[in-house]
Parts: sequence; structure tokens; C-alpha cells
Amino acid sequence: MRRCKEFIARLNRNPKEVSEEVKALVREGGCLFPESKE
Repeated sequence: MRRCKEFIARLNRNPKEVSEEVKALVREGGCLFPESKE
């Protein structure tokens, strides 16, 4: 959970920079958007 909060903080600061990481997390069933299919 703590890692998720750190990631969200990074996302808020640099959305474009971490967008690829977000997509990877989502694909792996990440904690950010577990219901998303993108």
C-alpha cells in the first residue's frame, strides 16, 4: 500500500513521465486502477 501512495505522488508530480509505468501496473493488476483494462 505504501508503494502505491508513493507512486500516486509521483504520478501527480510527473503524469507523463510515469504514464508508461502506470500502464504496466494496470496490465499487471496494479493497485492504482485495478478495474481498468487499458
